[in-house]
Amino acid sequence: MNYKLQLLQKEWELEHIREKKTQALQNMKYEKAARLRDVEKQLEQSVLETVKSLENYFNHTVMTDENYHELEEISKIIYYYGQDKNPLLISKIGEKKVFLYLDDLRSASEKFVLVKNYKEFTAFILQNGLPDFISFDHDLGLEESGFDCAKWLVNYCLDYQKKLPEFVVHSKNPVGKENIESLLNHFKKTQNDY
Repeated sequence: MNYKLQLLQKEWELEHIREKKTQALQNMKYEKAARLRDVEKQLEQSVLETVKSLENYFNHTVMTDENYHELEEISKIIYYYGQDKNPLLISKIGEKKVFLYLDDLRSASEKFVLVKNYKEFTAFILQNGLPDFISFDHDLGLEESGFDCAKWLVNYCLDYQKKLPEFVVHSKNPVGKENIESLLNHFKKTQNDY
């Protein structure tokens, strides 16, 4: 993440030069202000070149699980500096699939985001949007069940006109499993009819 440090240092230098330039103008030292303006322009150009090289690296790097977080950080820098017209910026970051695992007891593989109850399930979707895939458990302790989460999901999809994500029910409770599958499969069928 050396590029972040470089950019922060250049930004700090820019602020320092701008303060000096302002002081020079206030003290009517116009030649000094003009020299500082030239330095300011060079630093601004240097920042733009750094961002351009990051954008070039971003555009020519294949996204993998290993470099996803690095490319996500680079995308934020590109966006911050106004290079957000890059079509690869949106499509590459959008390639990352999100798998949600709803279970209060079992742990999830690192491929999944683990949510343990109704509150975490709904909060995750409200904050991040729909995942690409959801694995449901039915029994979530004493609180709402996985079936309550499935009902909420159907209402969310109806309210926001979203397609139901792919899903599986891994619950050991046969009645609960059947209830979730029945609800979601019926809803999926009605969505496909439209």
